[in-house]
Amino acid sequence: MAGRARRLLGGHRGDRRHGPLGLHDLGLHRLELRHSTANPASCRVAARAGFRLEGTLRSAMRHPDGWHDMHLHARLQGDPEAAPGPAPVEP
Repeated sequence: MAGRARRLLGGHRGDRRHGPLGLHDLGLHRLELRHSTANPASCRVAARAGFRLEGTLRSAMRHPDGWHDMHLHARLQGDPEAAPGPAPVEP
């Protein structure tokens, strides 16, 4: 899901014939993304797509192996566009 959001919001370096969509184009003010803290790759994808890490939700999602903490990322209308290149280091 994070990869799909990244492509929609302009963080994908592939085909840009139609240009990236902004939150305004989608009629959104805020878009949230959550992933297990056990999945650092999702954190990097979110950061590259311009989603800022806002915090950790403790024991927020039940997975087959037990309760997982979840990272909460968000992107707001008016945030700078996603920057190409490596993701910032997570805290």
